[in-house]
Amino acid sequence: FIAIAYPLGVLYVVFRVPNGDFVPAVPRFSLKETVRAVRANPPLQIFLGVAFLSDLALGIGGAMFFLFLDTYLGIGASFSLIFITAVAVSTVALKPWQMLLRRTSKRNLLIVSTGGMVVWGVLIFFLEPASWALPAYIGYMALYYTLSAGRDVALYAIIGDIVDYGEWRSGTNRAGEFTSAWMVIRKLTYAMGPAIGFFIAGIAGYEAGAAANDSTAILGLKAANGYLPALLLVLATWLALRYPLTSEKHRAIQRRLEQRAARTARWREG
Repeated sequence: FIAIAYPLGVLYVVFRVPNGDFVPAVPRFSLKETVRAVRANPPLQIFLGVAFLSDLALGIGGAMFFLFLDTYLGIGASFSLIFITAVAVSTVALKPWQMLLRRTSKRNLLIVSTGGMVVWGVLIFFLEPASWALPAYIGYMALYYTLSAGRDVALYAIIGDIVDYGEWRSGTNRAGEFTSAWMVIRKLTYAMGPAIGFFIAGIAGYEAGAAANDSTAILGLKAANGYLPALLLVLATWLALRYPLTSEKHRAIQRRLEQRAARTARWREG
């Protein structure tokens, strides 16, 4: 499917997406300059903290999904049904998240999505091998994908505000630099997540091939799948509550940037 769909998608983009305006080469920054820019940007520090904690939570939980549904719940044969349904639900949920974003602030959307994922993590307590395990787990994963989609919408919207803040404070647009720092953190957490998840399940004594596991082993598996991610998401939500750039503050920054750009244009014309 990918072998067919991917090149077709690329061709569609090449011929249908407009080229846009030419973007001149941007200045390169050293690692020391990047660290200095992050230290001088408190909203970026909070943003990266939220991104690190929530991405680590998703990395840990995501790595354990198949182990949990296959060896514990015993519904591994329904893997495709579970994830196709979950992805379809989360795709449909993108529009309501965008509508909510227009009605409230980006900060509130981030708080709601990360806070909601705390509930998702805790709900794993109720998942057990039973006749109702399949529909329950489909709902569980649909909730996960829906809330993580909302979190991504909020993060991608907020990063632009942080770039504006940095440009207002320093006079330099560091969009590429800030986004790159975030992507490095995302890749790092997705690499760390599986190692942490399997380590926790392992030290609790969970054995995937065992005929049965004791209560401690199952607790370890559930901790790696949901409880630890929920704790990390509590911390991420706490940081999101401390995020300082409200809609009003960002609009004020935009006005100042526009005024600065107008002054610069007049100076060049003069």
